[in-house]
Amino acid sequence: MAGEDKPLKLVHCLTWDVPMVGGVARMDSYFYKFLSRDLVEPVFVATREKDFQKAVYAPISYVYTGLDNRFDKLVELFRDADIVQYYGGFAPVVCEAAKAAGVPALIELMHVFESGLIFDYIDLSICVSETVKKNQPDQKRARVVHNGIDVDEYPFAEERATNEGKIVILQVGYRGKSIIHLDDLADDILALDPRVELWLAGFNQTFASTDRIKYMGVQENMAEIYRSADILFHFTKKEAFGLVVVEAMASGCVPVVSETDGPSEIVTRGVDGFLAPKTDRRAVVAAVSEAVFMIGSERWESIRLAGREKVENRFTIEKCVAEYEKIYIDIITRKGRRSRPGPDKAEPTPEAEIGEAAVFLTNEHWDRAVKHILRMAESTQPIRVPLFGWAVAKVVKHAIFRKRNDLADLIYKKMYVSGFRDAQWMKDWFYITPPGNERKFILAELEKLYPDDPEIVMLMAERSIEAGNLIEALDILEKGALKFPKSDEMLKTCELLKSKIGG
Repeated sequence: MAGEDKPLKLVHCLTWDVPMVGGVARMDSYFYKFLSRDLVEPVFVATREKDFQKAVYAPISYVYTGLDNRFDKLVELFRDADIVQYYGGFAPVVCEAAKAAGVPALIELMHVFESGLIFDYIDLSICVSETVKKNQPDQKRARVVHNGIDVDEYPFAEERATNEGKIVILQVGYRGKSIIHLDDLADDILALDPRVELWLAGFNQTFASTDRIKYMGVQENMAEIYRSADILFHFTKKEAFGLVVVEAMASGCVPVVSETDGPSEIVTRGVDGFLAPKTDRRAVVAAVSEAVFMIGSERWESIRLAGREKVENRFTIEKCVAEYEKIYIDIITRKGRRSRPGPDKAEPTPEAEIGEAAVFLTNEHWDRAVKHILRMAESTQPIRVPLFGWAVAKVVKHAIFRKRNDLADLIYKKMYVSGFRDAQWMKDWFYITPPGNERKFILAELEKLYPDDPEIVMLMAERSIEAGNLIEALDILEKGALKFPKSDEMLKTCELLKSKIGG
């Protein structure tokens, strides 16, 4: 970097809801190994308790924040950082801590289909595929960098494995991720050729094997398994990229994959693999059949070679990391690196607190969620980002379900004092509020903001009935019935109240 001899300080964050397995774990190990230490000085942070799960890939020296006071710990970890990058999209505690610490550059890594860029100060969303990029709200702040592999780890099988004459079809990955399990199609696929054998490797692929269906569980020697297989079968519910597809192609194992999502950006039909719609099982079996009957032909060998060539040209980890490093240089050249350390303490924002509450609720940590709801309510700062409405709704729903209307009330009050107004959540606020001045205030606000809403007219009549003013309630309903003649509920309530007063 111009005028700078010291490497950039990069903090790479693995957030709690991102599993430390699969493609993310593989990419973290690659970042750890391949990032140039002349350019960056990386620190790997995991916002969770220390994970004692056996590492499938090269072990990384993560700094674990634990689950308590993560905002405070992240601010301290970020105070010297020039760049923070994290797995998105919903990670408000990381984003807000980076902002509070004065981090010059904030980069989001999108390996999932959800929408990211939840804050306008996020510099860039790096998406693993065009499919993921399309979901981002600001295309100008989104860029595609495909994942890559270390091709030296996946040597090409120059000759097809003999496997005692078997034709091996392989499925790799967490079983719960698949939309079609290879063994569910066993009757159709095994009938294609008596030599066909099915191998299933990955988390939860641990059922009892048979003579033609082999469950292998998690394997550390995947490169050898790919070289021993003829076909990779890969159809998942959602696949942002598909690192296993690249690994298989590098090894000479021909992929049969979904014609949508990330794998369709890797595989070219009939050139280096086969594609089929993942919702059509007959079409999937037909694609597998086409591949099986091509094995051993000249075209089959050309498909295998084309797959290896594509990986070497487009999907190496060296190419991937080089693109990341160029992004770091471009952003820091534009924004400048840190001139002095940031603060070691800062007040958590309401967005950080409500984000933490939502994450803890998702992972069934109610007590921790309550703590963050209370801290959010006590914060002197307003909620600034309207996008957090869905997170607020999620937290309120849990609070009401657990009969903690007091917590729901605190959240609604925070929304109101932050300047947010919406008929639906304000009605919900009204319903959980006991009769009294606060309820009257909420209704008065609703009436002022939404005078043409028949439900609000009904709420006004309900308030008068609660206060014992039946005549006043009837007058409200009669006027409302004239204004909303198609409201059957209002007309029926009006007639019912008339009869009660008349009786």
